[in-house]
Amino acid sequence: MSLMIYIARHGDAAFNSTDCERVLTPFGIKQAKALNRYLKNEAKITSFTKVFVSPYKRAQMTCDLMLEGINAAEKETESMLIPSGNYLNFIEYLKIECADLTEGNILIVSHLPLVNYLTLELTDKNIMFNTCTMVKITSDGEDFNASSLKIAQIIEQKTD
Repeated sequence: MSLMIYIARHGDAAFNSTDCERVLTPFGIKQAKALNRYLKNEAKITSFTKVFVSPYKRAQMTCDLMLEGINAAEKETESMLIPSGNYLNFIEYLKIECADLTEGNILIVSHLPLVNYLTLELTDKNIMFNTCTMVKITSDGEDFNASSLKIAQIIEQKTD
């Protein structure tokens, strides 16, 4: 088994409050539930070793819905994951937090443009993240750098 990193953008959110208080729309809820179904039924994820999420309400809601029925480490709410957060500092923090991991699953739920920056910095690939898009990145367990991290899959939500 290897280390898998899942980076997800939050689901569709309403624009009727301050940025940090925006909640998921009914469609955004469907999107997050669709990612949950993907994780459980297609990726066969039963647990997450580490979970990092933005403090913004829409990201928290997305993360909670994605994790329903999945064993997960305690969710770490991380201010570096807000839309204007410092992705380079978060990557350094991630390296420290995951230094001893050679296998398992890590989930990161955040916003544009941060999810793009994280993915680009980790893999040298620029991915367009629509709402509730998730990227699965595999690692050989040696290091968190572009030479050892590869995009294995881009998951777009499929709502019913």
